[in-house]
Amino acid sequence: MALGVAGFLTFAASPTAVFLLMKPFFHSTRQCLLVSWVGLRGATSIVFAVMAVGRGVAMGHDLFHVVFCVCLFSMALQGSLLPKVAERLDMTDSEESLRRTFNDYQGENLLHLTRFQIGNGHPWQGKRLADCS
Repeated sequence: MALGVAGFLTFAASPTAVFLLMKPFFHSTRQCLLVSWVGLRGATSIVFAVMAVGRGVAMGHDLFHVVFCVCLFSMALQGSLLPKVAERLDMTDSEESLRRTFNDYQGENLLHLTRFQIGNGHPWQGKRLADCS
């Protein structure tokens, strides 16, 4: 049942909704296809399913299992294929840009570590860093 729901959402409901919402604003077909492929994000869906189970909704546990499986399907299939789909739709810039987009790549290191010695008799000697002010 969960795979049927996931298939329907992935290949029918999501593309239909995306095209109905984006096409009137003159987005290209490639943009609509990419947005519809991105898929569901699991956290919110799973939280809503947990709330349903907690409220005692009929079939609440079955609903939770279906939602959980749909989210796993979305992450596994759509998430893993997103870079390939973006390339296939010609919706990427350069190879470096692609790495930054899909891998949380950060080109700059914003953290700099410095080491310095504290001499004998200094007020900070033997103290924890949190205690030094």
